[in-house]
Amino acid sequence: MHPGSLNNLIIILVFGALILLAFLKFANPDNVNKKANFWFGLFLLLWASFWMEEIVLITNLGAINTYLAAFIHYLQIFLCVFFYFSIVFYINPNFKFQLTDSKHLIIPGLFLAINLMQFFNGHKGNTILPALAAGLIIFQSVLYTAIAFLKIRRHQKHVQQFSSDTIEIDLSWLERIIIILFVTSLLFAAYSFLNNMPTPNASINFVQLVAVFFIAYYSSKQKEIY
Repeated sequence: MHPGSLNNLIIILVFGALILLAFLKFANPDNVNKKANFWFGLFLLLWASFWMEEIVLITNLGAINTYLAAFIHYLQIFLCVFFYFSIVFYINPNFKFQLTDSKHLIIPGLFLAINLMQFFNGHKGNTILPALAAGLIIFQSVLYTAIAFLKIRRHQKHVQQFSSDTIEIDLSWLERIIIILFVTSLLFAAYSFLNNMPTPNASINFVQLVAVFFIAYYSSKQKEIY
């Protein structure tokens, strides 16, 4: 099989798996952790959007509207924010948003500023702004997965101190998902740094496909969190 054809096949599998998993989280057939699964579904949809343009090219659906593509690209900076709040709702289903949570808009605000500068700069061969935007996305993904991991670990220790029976409230499945995402983020960051941030090749896409399968498996183990 031609390397390009193999990569296209993997892209289709990744995109399809993410869309299906997002649908299952929104539909929530087990009717558990509704808010957490809703935010997790949003996270999965945004993750799938990273392969949107490749899917359009592979399936010959035509060109994507420039403004629509730019809008979707900007929304992708909320990927880690949606993931973080899904973790928060898994830990505490009764969580309420507060003004202090607006700090999570800082990085999206910086990303918007970079995108606006790119728009007004036009096609002048400036490679710094695209590199800054890509670097900001990678930095955010590593940062938020690390924060989520520390948050879930603190929660697990807290639960063990106040409850002798942790079977029904055990979130080790969620901890494994965070570890998978953290490792995937590190691998993608290393690949992007070493290869001057090109489009992911078949190997990186395959790693992400495996990560999606593991996430689907572990997320199916969740139980109602009170």
